[in-house]
Amino acid sequence: MKVGAKEYLQSYRRLERTIEQKRWELAALQQSVSGIRAAGYDSVPVRSSGEGRQMEERVVRCMELSDTLQEEIARAMELRDCIVRQIQGMDSPAFSQILYQRYVAGDKLDKIARQMQYSYTYVRHLHGWALAAFQRQYEP
Repeated sequence: MKVGAKEYLQSYRRLERTIEQKRWELAALQQSVSGIRAAGYDSVPVRSSGEGRQMEERVVRCMELSDTLQEEIARAMELRDCIVRQIQGMDSPAFSQILYQRYVAGDKLDKIARQMQYSYTYVRHLHGWALAAFQRQYEP
């Protein structure tokens, strides 16, 4: 299945959102794990109803999620670097600027229009032309 330029360029921002969600999930897991208290040796031991096993499973999940997160961060940085190189390699500075701001910086077209001092309608068309040029140049 052939991926279009827009979908390819959007893949970096999607990966960034996934990473952010996993960071939240990891923070919540770490907080639940940090609730571990030292055992009191002055009291009579009481049988646990699986609390220890649940805690162990959360710790293991934390470690796995942390490893996955590090892998995804590395993948996102590689993808970002590749996309930035491709965008910077385009012939038109206006195309480079609009694609960088939209797909790397995550700006909306109306903000880009204000920064470039063009009308929103013109930037919308420019964006379409930039995507078509990117597609022709790189065939992602």
